[in-house]
Amino acid sequence: MKQKYILPKLKSWEWGYIAGMLDGEGWIGFQQDRKHKRPTIVISGTNKEAMEWINKKLNNTEKFIRVEMTKWKGKQAKPIYRVRMRNKEVFEKVLKKLLPYLIVKKDKATICLKQL
Repeated sequence: MKQKYILPKLKSWEWGYIAGMLDGEGWIGFQQDRKHKRPTIVISGTNKEAMEWINKKLNNTEKFIRVEMTKWKGKQAKPIYRVRMRNKEVFEKVLKKLLPYLIVKKDKATICLKQL
């Protein structure tokens, strides 16, 4: 049986914080996979604690959302942490919940939701 994503019950300030991170350090769109375009939300940053907090708040299983680390070349470069959501159900539910709090990426989010 296919596992369903259950949208967590977060406080409005928590949704606002996540939306702010997405507005400032995130990306919304469709990534080409081998055969499909997958709806994707990515929030990136150098603060591992912030990325883990977002992951913990939104995640009820590693199947749907995960934190990845990328180490850029060069001694001075800090690692970049990403919270990546590439599941259509998660994309739709999370983005609809974040929409009222988005400022910079509100139009892009609205367009992406219409393309589902």
